[in-house]
Amino acid sequence: MQKVFYLPTTDIGKAEWIENFSSKLSGHASALGISAGTVTDVEKDSANFGAMVTYQHNLKEYGTQVTAFKNILRDGGTLSVLTDPPIFVEPGTLVSGIFERVVKLVQVIKNNANYTVAIGEDLGIIGSDIVPDYNSLKPILKYELKTGHPNIVWTKGIADAIKFKVDRGTGTYEFLAIDSIPDYLDTHALPPLGQSAIWKYVAVYMHHDEEVGNWSEPLSVTVTGQP
Repeated sequence: MQKVFYLPTTDIGKAEWIENFSSKLSGHASALGISAGTVTDVEKDSANFGAMVTYQHNLKEYGTQVTAFKNILRDGGTLSVLTDPPIFVEPGTLVSGIFERVVKLVQVIKNNANYTVAIGEDLGIIGSDIVPDYNSLKPILKYELKTGHPNIVWTKGIADAIKFKVDRGTGTYEFLAIDSIPDYLDTHALPPLGQSAIWKYVAVYMHHDEEVGNWSEPLSVTVTGQP
């Protein structure tokens, strides 16, 4: 099953992730051939990034306090004591590119012959499973004409196939086809030469031979008899 990338997308999530990673790395370093110097560097990176994320949070809190103080000064109210702004204290020497380095280190770890799933889970370097949401699927249909015939353009995504129905002017949709490879060319006989008709198509995705999600919006195609 496909998995999401193990590294969180938010700075707070990244700070929490690297804190866990750095605290657990030393316990697996020997088996994975990771040097003591590398472990120390990761620990420094974790401390530095965590401190910067905390500092940024404190600055935002301070900014909120300053804004409230300014508003009271402007509009009236009881002024409280405005505290001093937060000061950033470096835990150690700052080196840029923390997560570029750690992602490369993770790849080295996963390529090691002694790497196991248990180690990966402990270090937090295995993403969670992506659970497909089939209930929200809804095809988006487009078309192009090929020698006068509608070529229904659709994308497959996570579905196995798609089921088409067509209304050829009767007011009733009837089964047309189940297609598993985009796109679908409707080879039904065209109207007589010089005459036109409107064919309407709807579709729904299939998974394990069952309909899933929602039917598409109707797609109207004007077809004309060809010589």
